[in-house]
Amino acid sequence: MDDSVVEVSSSEPAGASGSADRGDGWFDDVYRRHWDGMVRLAFAMVDDRAVAEDLAQDAFARVYRARDRVRDPLPYLRSALYNGCRNHLRELGRRRRRDARGSAIDAAGTGGAAAVGDHVMDVVRRLPTRQRCLVVLRYYEGLTDTEVAAATGLPLGTVKSTLHRTLAALREELS
Repeated sequence: MDDSVVEVSSSEPAGASGSADRGDGWFDDVYRRHWDGMVRLAFAMVDDRAVAEDLAQDAFARVYRARDRVRDPLPYLRSALYNGCRNHLRELGRRRRRDARGSAIDAAGTGGAAAVGDHVMDVVRRLPTRQRCLVVLRYYEGLTDTEVAAATGLPLGTVKSTLHRTLAALREELS
């Protein structure tokens, strides 16, 4: 029996290697590293903490189910979270239109706006779903245009032009 110790160093973060070691330990590591950020991102889009946590949980469940196919979990998480937020906001809008209780983008509560205390976020919350999500991903989450395109599944040109038009509208609204 060989008693020698082999030391292996890796520049990859824990759990970033191939899918062969994608057991529960890999998922636990992904969850610990990204849970808070995913909840904050969802909250910025939906403005409801409980809903944001539910949407983040759904995104993590998708990563877990696809763990053998996912090389890098963060872009997959962002994409799953974006889609979940978008679907939630669409359904919220449908319900509100059906009930004739106001616009589809009204904040679900005042907690987020009061905590932020920021007129800009109030204006962003009134944006249509796609525009709001793109602004949040680009400027709140700090993603590049290319990363936003990957997270949303939209063409890069669409992301750039939509953000350009949205920023122009925001400048007009805030002036």
